[in-house]
Amino acid sequence: MIQNGKEKSSAGTGEYSVEELIEKAKSFYKYLKKHRLKTLAAGILCALLGIAVASFKKPIYVARMTFAIHQQKSSGGLGGALSSTMAMAALGGSSTGIYAGSNIIPFLSSRLMIQKTLLSTAEFENGKKQLLVNRYIKAKKLDAKWKKSKYAAVRNLAFYEDKPTNRTQDSVLGEIFNEFAHKTLSIDRLDKRTSLIVLEFSDKDELFAKRFVEKLTDNAMDFYIKSTTKKSQDNVDKLQRQADSVRGVIDRAISGVATSVDATPNANPLRQVLKVSSQRRMLDVETNRGALVEINKNLGMARIALTQDTPLIDFLDQPILPLDVMRLSKITGGVLGFLFGVGISVVFLTFKKFASKF
Repeated sequence: MIQNGKEKSSAGTGEYSVEELIEKAKSFYKYLKKHRLKTLAAGILCALLGIAVASFKKPIYVARMTFAIHQQKSSGGLGGALSSTMAMAALGGSSTGIYAGSNIIPFLSSRLMIQKTLLSTAEFENGKKQLLVNRYIKAKKLDAKWKKSKYAAVRNLAFYEDKPTNRTQDSVLGEIFNEFAHKTLSIDRLDKRTSLIVLEFSDKDELFAKRFVEKLTDNAMDFYIKSTTKKSQDNVDKLQRQADSVRGVIDRAISGVATSVDATPNANPLRQVLKVSSQRRMLDVETNRGALVEINKNLGMARIALTQDTPLIDFLDQPILPLDVMRLSKITGGVLGFLFGVGISVVFLTFKKFASKF
Protein backbone atom coordinates (compact mmCIF):
# COMPACT_ATOMS: atom_id res chain seq x y z
CA MET A 1 0.00 0.00 0.00
CA ILE A 2 2.79 2.35 0.91
CA GLN A 3 4.60 1.54 -2.34
CA ASN A 4 1.50 2.18 -4.42
CA GLY A 5 1.07 5.50 -2.67
CA LYS A 6 4.59 6.50 -3.59
CA GLU A 7 4.05 5.52 -7.20
CA LYS A 8 0.88 7.59 -7.37
CA SER A 9 2.63 10.49 -5.75
CA SER A 10 5.48 10.17 -8.20
CA ALA A 11 3.10 10.06 -11.13
CA GLY A 12 1.14 13.01 -9.81
CA THR A 13 4.15 15.26 -9.41
CA GLY A 14 5.67 14.32 -12.78
CA GLU A 15 8.88 13.04 -11.17
CA TYR A 16 10.49 9.71 -12.04
CA SER A 17 12.41 7.34 -9.86
CA VAL A 18 15.76 5.88 -10.89
CA GLU A 19 14.11 2.58 -11.75
CA GLU A 20 11.62 4.33 -14.02
CA LEU A 21 14.38 6.24 -15.82
CA ILE A 22 16.29 3.02 -16.38
CA GLU A 23 13.17 1.37 -17.78
CA LYS A 24 12.53 4.29 -20.13
CA ALA A 25 16.17 4.23 -21.29
CA LYS A 26 15.90 0.50 -22.00
CA SER A 27 12.66 1.07 -23.86
CA PHE A 28 14.23 3.85 -25.95
CA TYR A 29 17.27 1.67 -26.67
CA LYS A 30 15.01 -1.16 -27.85
CA TYR A 31 13.18 1.34 -30.04
CA LEU A 32 16.42 2.49 -31.68
CA LYS A 33 17.63 -1.10 -31.99
CA LYS A 34 14.41 -1.99 -33.74
CA HIS A 35 15.11 0.71 -36.35
CA ARG A 36 18.86 0.09 -36.55
CA LEU A 37 18.69 -0.85 -40.21
CA LYS A 38 17.11 2.51 -41.05
CA THR A 39 19.77 4.29 -39.00
CA LEU A 40 22.54 2.28 -40.68
CA ALA A 41 21.07 2.98 -44.12
CA ALA A 42 20.96 6.72 -43.39
CA GLY A 43 24.58 6.61 -42.21
CA ILE A 44 25.75 4.73 -45.31
CA LEU A 45 23.85 7.07 -47.63
CA CYS A 46 25.37 10.16 -46.01
CA ALA A 47 28.80 8.50 -46.02
CA LEU A 48 28.53 8.04 -49.79
CA LEU A 49 27.50 11.68 -50.13
CA GLY A 50 30.51 12.68 -48.01
CA ILE A 51 32.85 10.67 -50.24
CA ALA A 52 31.29 12.25 -53.33
CA VAL A 53 31.74 15.74 -51.92
CA ALA A 54 35.38 14.99 -51.05
CA SER A 55 35.98 13.66 -54.57
CA PHE A 56 34.51 16.57 -56.51
CA LYS A 57 35.32 19.48 -54.21
CA LYS A 58 38.24 21.54 -55.51
CA PRO A 59 41.28 21.64 -53.23
CA ILE A 60 42.30 24.89 -51.55
CA TYR A 61 45.94 25.90 -51.97
CA VAL A 62 47.81 27.80 -49.26
CA ALA A 63 50.64 30.21 -50.18
CA ARG A 64 52.85 31.07 -47.23
CA MET A 65 55.48 33.79 -46.79
CA THR A 66 57.61 34.10 -43.65
CA PHE A 67 59.92 37.08 -43.17
CA ALA A 68 61.56 39.28 -40.57
CA ILE A 69 62.25 43.02 -40.61
CA HIS A 70 65.39 44.30 -38.91
CA GLN A 71 65.51 48.03 -38.21
CA GLN A 72 69.06 49.18 -37.42
CA LYS A 73 69.29 51.69 -34.61
CA SER A 74 71.37 54.84 -34.80
CA SER A 75 74.98 54.38 -33.74
CA GLY A 76 76.14 56.01 -30.55
CA GLY A 77 79.32 57.80 -29.54
CA LEU A 78 81.08 60.74 -31.15
CA GLY A 79 81.25 59.12 -34.57
CA GLY A 80 77.55 58.37 -34.54
CA ALA A 81 76.65 61.85 -33.34
CA LEU A 82 78.88 63.46 -35.97
CA SER A 83 77.44 61.28 -38.70
CA SER A 84 73.89 62.04 -37.61
CA THR A 85 74.56 65.76 -37.37
CA MET A 86 76.37 66.08 -40.68
CA ALA A 87 74.27 63.69 -42.72
CA MET A 88 70.89 65.00 -41.59
CA ALA A 89 71.77 68.67 -41.30
CA ALA A 90 69.54 69.66 -44.17
CA LEU A 91 66.37 67.95 -42.92
CA GLY A 92 66.87 67.59 -39.19
CA GLY A 93 67.22 63.86 -38.66
CA SER A 94 66.16 60.54 -40.06
CA SER A 95 62.88 58.74 -39.82
CA THR A 96 62.25 55.22 -38.67
CA GLY A 97 58.82 55.16 -40.35
CA ILE A 98 55.35 54.79 -38.93
CA TYR A 99 55.06 51.14 -39.98
CA ALA A 100 57.85 49.80 -37.80
CA GLY A 101 57.35 46.86 -35.48
CA SER A 102 53.86 45.44 -35.05
CA ASN A 103 52.34 48.24 -37.17
CA ILE A 104 53.48 46.38 -40.29
CA ILE A 105 50.82 43.68 -39.75
CA PRO A 106 47.69 45.87 -40.13
CA PHE A 107 49.49 47.71 -42.91
CA LEU A 108 49.96 44.49 -44.88
CA SER A 109 46.25 43.68 -44.57
CA SER A 110 45.09 47.23 -45.33
CA ARG A 111 42.87 48.00 -48.30
CA LEU A 112 45.61 50.25 -49.72
CA MET A 113 48.02 47.34 -50.09
CA ILE A 114 45.49 44.71 -51.13
CA GLN A 115 43.94 46.98 -53.77
CA LYS A 116 47.37 47.97 -55.08
CA THR A 117 48.28 44.30 -55.30
CA LEU A 118 45.07 43.38 -57.12
CA LEU A 119 45.83 46.08 -59.69
CA SER A 120 49.36 44.72 -60.21
CA THR A 121 50.41 42.65 -63.20
CA ALA A 122 51.73 39.12 -62.71
CA GLU A 123 52.92 36.36 -64.99
CA PHE A 124 50.79 33.23 -65.30
CA GLU A 125 50.68 30.19 -67.60
CA ASN A 126 52.81 30.33 -70.77
CA GLY A 127 54.29 33.67 -69.71
CA LYS A 128 50.94 35.44 -70.07
CA LYS A 129 50.80 38.67 -68.06
CA GLN A 130 47.51 39.58 -66.44
CA LEU A 131 46.15 41.86 -63.73
CA LEU A 132 45.57 39.87 -60.56
CA VAL A 133 42.07 41.29 -60.18
CA ASN A 134 41.13 40.16 -63.71
CA ARG A 135 42.48 36.69 -62.98
CA TYR A 136 40.40 36.50 -59.79
CA ILE A 137 37.24 37.70 -61.56
CA LYS A 138 37.69 35.12 -64.31
CA ALA A 139 38.34 32.27 -61.85
CA LYS A 140 35.24 33.13 -59.81
CA LYS A 141 33.16 33.58 -63.00
CA LEU A 142 32.07 37.01 -61.85
CA ASP A 143 32.30 38.40 -65.38
CA ALA A 144 29.67 35.93 -66.60
CA LYS A 145 27.41 36.96 -63.73
CA TRP A 146 27.89 40.65 -64.51
CA LYS A 147 26.86 40.13 -68.14
CA LYS A 148 23.30 39.54 -66.90
CA SER A 149 23.16 42.85 -65.03
CA LYS A 150 20.72 45.52 -66.14
CA TYR A 151 23.36 48.20 -65.59
CA ALA A 152 25.70 48.94 -68.49
CA ALA A 153 28.52 49.97 -66.13
CA VAL A 154 28.44 46.51 -64.55
CA ARG A 155 28.09 44.59 -67.84
CA ASN A 156 31.12 46.35 -69.33
CA LEU A 157 33.19 46.32 -66.15
CA ALA A 158 36.90 45.75 -66.75
CA PHE A 159 40.17 46.69 -65.08
CA TYR A 160 43.21 48.12 -66.84
CA GLU A 161 46.76 48.76 -65.72
CA ASP A 162 47.80 52.32 -64.77
CA LYS A 163 44.27 53.69 -65.14
CA PRO A 164 42.32 55.35 -62.30
CA THR A 165 39.37 53.35 -61.01
CA ASN A 166 35.78 54.57 -61.04
CA ARG A 167 33.02 54.12 -58.46
CA THR A 168 31.87 50.75 -59.80
CA GLN A 169 35.40 49.37 -59.90
CA ASP A 170 36.08 50.61 -56.37
CA SER A 171 32.93 48.84 -55.21
CA VAL A 172 34.13 45.54 -56.70
CA LEU A 173 37.59 45.99 -55.22
CA GLY A 174 35.98 46.66 -51.85
CA GLU A 175 34.02 43.40 -52.01
CA ILE A 176 37.15 41.45 -52.91
CA PHE A 177 39.06 43.17 -50.10
CA ASN A 178 36.41 42.14 -47.56
CA GLU A 179 36.56 38.57 -48.83
CA PHE A 180 40.34 38.47 -48.50
CA ALA A 181 40.62 40.33 -45.19
CA HIS A 182 38.01 38.24 -43.36
CA LYS A 183 38.37 34.80 -44.95
CA THR A 184 41.37 33.99 -47.10
CA LEU A 185 44.22 36.24 -45.90
CA SER A 186 45.96 35.72 -42.58
CA ILE A 187 48.87 37.79 -41.23
CA ASP A 188 50.33 37.34 -37.76
CA ARG A 189 53.53 36.92 -35.82
CA LEU A 190 54.98 33.43 -35.72
CA ASP A 191 55.64 33.90 -32.02
CA LYS A 192 55.16 36.79 -29.61
CA ARG A 193 58.82 36.55 -28.64
CA THR A 194 60.10 36.84 -32.21
CA SER A 195 59.82 39.37 -35.01
CA LEU A 196 58.96 36.73 -37.62
CA ILE A 197 55.80 37.55 -39.57
CA VAL A 198 53.81 34.84 -41.33
CA LEU A 199 51.57 35.77 -44.26
CA GLU A 200 49.18 33.10 -45.56
CA PHE A 201 46.68 33.27 -48.41
CA SER A 202 44.37 30.46 -49.50
CA ASP A 203 42.56 30.09 -52.81
CA LYS A 204 41.38 27.40 -55.23
CA ASP A 205 43.64 28.89 -57.93
CA GLU A 206 47.14 27.71 -57.01
CA LEU A 207 49.07 30.10 -59.25
CA PHE A 208 46.93 33.07 -58.23
CA ALA A 209 47.59 32.35 -54.54
CA LYS A 210 51.34 32.26 -55.15
CA ARG A 211 51.45 35.42 -57.26
CA PHE A 212 49.18 37.34 -54.89
CA VAL A 213 51.39 36.65 -51.86
CA GLU A 214 54.53 37.58 -53.81
CA LYS A 215 53.07 40.83 -55.15
CA LEU A 216 51.54 41.82 -51.81
CA THR A 217 54.88 41.36 -50.07
CA ASP A 218 56.78 43.23 -52.80
CA ASN A 219 54.39 46.19 -52.77
CA ALA A 220 54.26 46.38 -48.99
CA MET A 221 58.03 46.14 -48.51
CA ASP A 222 58.70 48.71 -51.23
CA PHE A 223 56.25 51.15 -49.61
CA TYR A 224 57.64 50.37 -46.15
CA ILE A 225 61.26 51.02 -47.16
CA LYS A 226 60.37 54.27 -48.92
CA SER A 227 58.45 55.44 -45.85
CA THR A 228 61.26 54.48 -43.47
CA THR A 229 64.04 56.11 -45.49
CA LYS A 230 62.16 59.12 -46.87
CA LYS A 231 64.03 61.80 -44.91
CA SER A 232 67.41 60.17 -45.40
CA GLN A 233 66.79 59.74 -49.13
CA ASP A 234 65.61 63.35 -49.48
CA ASN A 235 68.78 64.51 -47.74
CA VAL A 236 70.99 62.46 -50.06
CA ASP A 237 69.15 63.82 -53.11
CA LYS A 238 69.49 67.40 -51.86
CA LEU A 239 73.23 67.07 -51.21
CA GLN A 240 73.69 65.37 -54.58
CA ARG A 241 71.99 68.29 -56.33
CA GLN A 242 74.24 70.73 -54.44
CA ALA A 243 77.34 68.74 -55.42
CA ASP A 244 76.28 68.67 -59.08
CA SER A 245 75.57 72.40 -59.02
CA VAL A 246 78.95 73.32 -57.49
CA ARG A 247 80.73 70.95 -59.87
CA GLY A 248 79.05 72.74 -62.77
CA VAL A 249 80.21 76.12 -61.41
CA ILE A 250 83.79 74.80 -61.15
CA ASP A 251 83.69 73.48 -64.71
CA ARG A 252 82.50 76.82 -66.01
CA ALA A 253 85.14 78.67 -63.96
CA ILE A 254 87.92 76.46 -65.35
CA SER A 255 86.64 77.11 -68.86
CA GLY A 256 86.65 80.83 -68.04
CA VAL A 257 90.32 80.67 -66.95
CA ALA A 258 91.28 79.00 -70.21
CA THR A 259 89.28 81.55 -72.20
CA SER A 260 90.97 84.47 -70.38
CA VAL A 261 94.46 83.07 -71.02
CA ASP A 262 93.69 82.37 -74.67
CA ALA A 263 92.42 85.93 -75.09
CA THR A 264 95.93 87.32 -74.38
CA PRO A 265 98.40 84.65 -75.54
CA ASN A 266 101.42 87.01 -75.58
CA ALA A 267 100.47 89.30 -72.72
CA ASN A 268 102.95 91.99 -71.68
CA PRO A 269 104.27 90.89 -68.26
CA LEU A 270 104.41 94.51 -67.19
CA ARG A 271 100.66 94.90 -67.61
CA GLN A 272 99.13 93.09 -64.60
CA VAL A 273 95.61 94.16 -65.52
CA LEU A 274 95.59 91.50 -68.21
CA LYS A 275 95.92 88.80 -65.52
CA VAL A 276 92.97 90.01 -63.42
CA SER A 277 90.29 88.08 -65.31
CA SER A 278 92.11 84.74 -65.21
CA GLN A 279 93.11 85.20 -61.55
CA ARG A 280 89.51 85.99 -60.61
CA ARG A 281 88.41 82.79 -62.37
CA MET A 282 91.09 80.80 -60.54
CA LEU A 283 89.88 82.20 -57.23
CA ASP A 284 86.35 81.04 -58.08
CA VAL A 285 87.70 77.59 -58.89
CA GLU A 286 89.57 77.28 -55.58
CA THR A 287 86.64 78.61 -53.53
CA ASN A 288 84.11 76.27 -55.10
CA ARG A 289 86.55 73.36 -54.93
CA GLY A 290 86.71 73.75 -51.15
CA ALA A 291 82.93 73.91 -50.96
CA LEU A 292 82.67 70.79 -53.14
CA VAL A 293 85.00 68.89 -50.81
CA GLU A 294 82.77 69.67 -47.80
CA ILE A 295 79.59 68.82 -49.70
CA ASN A 296 81.07 65.48 -50.79
CA LYS A 297 81.97 64.72 -47.16
CA ASN A 298 78.41 65.42 -46.09
CA LEU A 299 77.09 63.42 -49.04
CA GLY A 300 79.16 60.42 -48.03
CA MET A 301 77.89 60.63 -44.45
CA ALA A 302 74.32 61.04 -45.68
CA ARG A 303 74.65 57.88 -47.74
CA ILE A 304 75.92 56.01 -44.68
CA ALA A 305 72.92 57.29 -42.71
CA LEU A 306 70.61 56.16 -45.53
CA THR A 307 72.15 52.69 -45.44
CA GLN A 308 71.66 52.54 -41.67
CA ASP A 309 68.03 53.67 -41.92
CA THR A 310 67.19 51.16 -44.65
CA PRO A 311 65.55 48.13 -42.97
CA LEU A 312 66.92 44.69 -43.67
CA ILE A 313 64.26 42.19 -44.73
CA ASP A 314 65.00 38.48 -44.40
CA PHE A 315 62.70 36.04 -46.21
CA LEU A 316 62.75 32.69 -44.45
CA ASP A 317 59.94 31.01 -46.34
CA GLN A 318 58.49 31.77 -49.76
CA PRO A 319 55.67 30.10 -51.72
CA ILE A 320 57.07 27.37 -53.96
CA LEU A 321 55.00 25.24 -56.32
CA PRO A 322 53.36 22.90 -55.59
CA LEU A 323 51.72 24.73 -52.69
CA ASP A 324 50.36 23.13 -49.55
CA VAL A 325 46.86 21.76 -50.11
CA MET A 326 43.86 21.78 -47.81
CA ARG A 327 41.72 18.94 -49.06
CA LEU A 328 38.91 16.88 -47.53
CA SER A 329 40.02 13.26 -47.90
CA LYS A 330 37.55 10.59 -48.97
CA ILE A 331 38.00 8.74 -45.68
CA THR A 332 37.32 11.87 -43.65
CA GLY A 333 34.36 12.76 -45.87
CA GLY A 334 32.93 9.26 -45.49
CA VAL A 335 33.35 9.16 -41.70
CA LEU A 336 31.87 12.62 -41.22
CA GLY A 337 29.00 11.79 -43.56
CA PHE A 338 28.27 8.53 -41.73
CA LEU A 339 28.24 10.22 -38.32
CA PHE A 340 26.03 12.98 -39.67
CA GLY A 341 23.58 10.47 -41.16
CA VAL A 342 23.39 8.42 -37.97
CA GLY A 343 22.88 11.55 -35.90
CA ILE A 344 20.12 12.86 -38.13
CA SER A 345 18.42 9.45 -38.11
CA VAL A 346 18.50 9.23 -34.29
CA VAL A 347 17.10 12.74 -33.96
CA PHE A 348 14.32 11.95 -36.44
CA LEU A 349 13.38 8.67 -34.70
CA THR A 350 13.40 10.37 -31.30
CA PHE A 351 11.14 13.14 -32.54
CA LYS A 352 8.82 10.57 -34.15
CA LYS A 353 8.58 8.52 -30.92
CA PHE A 354 7.73 11.47 -28.71
CA ALA A 355 5.36 12.97 -31.28
CA SER A 356 3.36 9.74 -31.35
CA LYS A 357 2.47 10.19 -27.65
CA PHE A 358 0.61 13.42 -28.26
